[in-house]
Amino acid sequence: MPDLDIVIMQECQSCRFWATSVMSSKGDKAYTVTYRGTVWGNIWHGRGVPKWECNCRGYAFRGHCRHIEVAKDQWCGWHEMSGLAQSEIQKKKNICPKCGGETIHVQVDV
Repeated sequence: MPDLDIVIMQECQSCRFWATSVMSSKGDKAYTVTYRGTVWGNIWHGRGVPKWECNCRGYAFRGHCRHIEVAKDQWCGWHEMSGLAQSEIQKKKNICPKCGGETIHVQVDV
């Protein structure tokens, strides 16, 4: 097994948990879509799978729905390896450069 280096990186809080409301296609109901993530390093190395869920009946029957696809377009999901760099102020204040939300520090094995 190769040696791995552990580094500290920042990622948007949305990488761990995020929820949003998505309207039904008729516009008469709102469904809650949630994302429960995992550490990016674990995803890169095949450990841990992020989980999208919706409280609509379609998701309950099929395990997927259009509400999740709509939510994915709204989700930030920024992390340091994504290519969009933080400014020095954003790094010091733990601010996501993509959505302006809070970032958290994570250990990643590379």
